[in-house]
Amino acid sequence: MTDLKVGQGVLTGKVEGIENRLNSLEGNQKYQVWALIVLLSGAIVKTFFLSSNP
Repeated sequence: MTDLKVGQGVLTGKVEGIENRLNSLEGNQKYQVWALIVLLSGAIVKTFFLSSNP
């Protein structure tokens, strides 16, 4: 019976570790998406201003 409890504790720890890794990946991905939005909007604005000037 104690082996089962120890196994359950180890499994719970592994699941929590996986969740922490997923949360950190989601955070990194969020910043990458924001950086991409900023870069694309900057390129669009730059193209608009360069094409409208004679």
